[in-house]
Amino acid sequence: MRDILCMSNAPETNRRRAGRPTLPLRIVIVVGSPDTLVDVVGPYQIFLQASSEGGAPTGEELRRYQIDVASPEAGRLLASRGGVGLQCTATLDEVDGPVDTIIIAGAKIVHPSPNNGRIAAWLKGHAASARRIASV
Repeated sequence: MRDILCMSNAPETNRRRAGRPTLPLRIVIVVGSPDTLVDVVGPYQIFLQASSEGGAPTGEELRRYQIDVASPEAGRLLASRGGVGLQCTATLDEVDGPVDTIIIAGAKIVHPSPNNGRIAAWLKGHAASARRIASV
């Protein structure tokens, strides 16, 4: 099932050092025009929970994931029809360094939008080195 939900074209040697991932793994949720906030909040909450489960042998919490919600525009505020808002944590230009997982949030990204070209260009630059790419 994992191969159906996400794809990887990065060589194993680029993703892992000595057979173990370098922690924390970076997750970037790319926001175009999500249909609902759950397109963003759902994956964010799942990785947040997975990041804090378990721990180091000393009992200290082990941070497995660094999660960014990124959009092409600075200070992007996502708003639901009911008025609840969500602030993006970064612009696509601010995302640097290795990215383990890219999640595209929202189906409206396939419809014409001024941001689609910026998102596509960013994806082209990061897709080859990402371990997983998925959409919600």
